[in-house]
Amino acid sequence: MKTLHQTPSKRSSGGFSLIELLIVIALIALVTSLAGPAMQGMLGANRITQGGENIVSTLSLARQYAVSKNREVEVRFIICAPLDGGVSGSSDVVRAVQIVERQDDGTWKPTTRPRILPSGVIGWGNASDSTVLAIPAVSATSGDPVMGALGRTYSYRPFRFKADGSTDLAQILPGKDSYCLTLIEEKRAGGSLPENYLAIVIQPRTGGVTVWRP
Repeated sequence: MKTLHQTPSKRSSGGFSLIELLIVIALIALVTSLAGPAMQGMLGANRITQGGENIVSTLSLARQYAVSKNREVEVRFIICAPLDGGVSGSSDVVRAVQIVERQDDGTWKPTTRPRILPSGVIGWGNASDSTVLAIPAVSATSGDPVMGALGRTYSYRPFRFKADGSTDLAQILPGKDSYCLTLIEEKRAGGSLPENYLAIVIQPRTGGVTVWRP
């Protein structure tokens, strides 16, 4: 009795047909296109969170210095164009923050280097959402630090922590209901406040800082 041997088909050998491969590629492309915006939004939110942490830690450190050293300490919200040398982007938004300390001879000396916000994150220039940006701007001088490729072609908006931990915000900006800085992605700037933002609120009398996110 003869045994019949059947040649296995391409399908039974575990391979994929061209149509199946095309379907898989199409599904991968579809999932990627759907997940892309969500991933970008997540990355943007993480950058905003990191920027908020930079600002809050700097404010807390400035208050600590003022109280522990019993002297005024100045916080500077640095206003400038993009620090990467790019030509796109506003030159009237916050991109960094720095602490400057009053010396015994009355002069001011940087206590820390400027802490630069993550790429693409800014302190928004809308006065209703960032009231501290109504503080009068001061142009950088030869005694101020260089900001990358910009050199000293920038300005800053300063306020001070006093030795008792309070601030001079109420004196600089009288009549304000709150004193805050709002961080957003620069590409979302313009028009109304975007959905993804972080607001840093400074209590003028205590110097305390709170953070609010939608």
